Amino acid sequence: MFALRVLCSRRPTRKYPARALKAKDLQHLLRNPYYVGLVPYDGKVYRGRHEPLVDEATFQEVQDLLTSKRVSGERPWRHFHYLRGSLFCGECGRRLIYSRARGNGGEYEYFLCGGRQHGHCSQTSHRVEAVEAAVEAHYATKELGTDEQERLREAVTKHIEAATVLSAEKVAEAELRLTRLEQEERKLLQAHYADQISEGLFADEQARIRRERTAAQKRIDSLDVEYDQVVKALDLALAMTNDIGHAYAQAGPQERRLLNQGLFERLEIDSEEMVGEQLAEPFDRLLSLGHN
Repeated sequence: MFALRVLCSRRPTRKYPARALKAKDLQHLLRNPYYVGLVPYDGKVYRGRHEPLVDEATFQEVQDLLTSKRVSGERPWRHFHYLRGSLFCGECGRRLIYSRARGNGGEYEYFLCGGRQHGHCSQTSHRVEAVEAAVEAHYATKELGTDEQERLREAVTKHIEAATVLSAEKVAEAELRLTRLEQEERKLLQAHYADQISEGLFADEQARIRRERTAAQKRIDSLDVEYDQVVKALDLALAMTNDIGHAYAQAGPQERRLLNQGLFERLEIDSEEMVGEQLAEPFDRLLSLGHN
């Protein structure tokens, strides 16, 4: 019961009583460097004696996600729709905004181009049900026939075989980068303890080192995957293309959202019809290999 109260409320202080956590409180908690073993004290940040609660890669991923949500202005607690964030205007290229309005007969849902709000686009609002149907129909066009799958599998396996030849060299480069980042971090901490750099510069450099360390470790992990595992994953992905249209049609809102965000960088809508797309990596790269 105590743990539940801690999670659902902010602990009391001399000035402020206990209260329910707000969204900004959760943001503050998730950005706390204590989770990766760092402790702020007297304006400085020190390596704590406690065991880190999460690894740096996970912590950095959370920071990047929080920052991206803030930059994009995404507020999922206000209005949720599984297509929100994936749709763009086929005329001006701006993001489509999901909204609701009340009128005669009840509540209406629609997508509106962000450019129209500022007079930069002539597109009118799009009915949600029409856009949903257009995207669903588009998924049916992404299914691959047997010949296309085999051609794609052959092209990808050749690419993997060529890449594995260079993997050892790339792993060595990434490991060397990790060693240099560790040396940079030691020098940074020494300068910080000696008051030789500002707090702002110290925080920026810490964040940079953490990002580069995460990137280097991801590089090593990605190159350390066995060839057979990659081919097995490829076969599973190709098997999905047999009936991806049906799978999307049967999926719920959360599953559709994951599919849209995983497969596409953007889906372009014009006059309530699909007019363009940009595939997300690695699918864009895979299909380009198959077409070469």
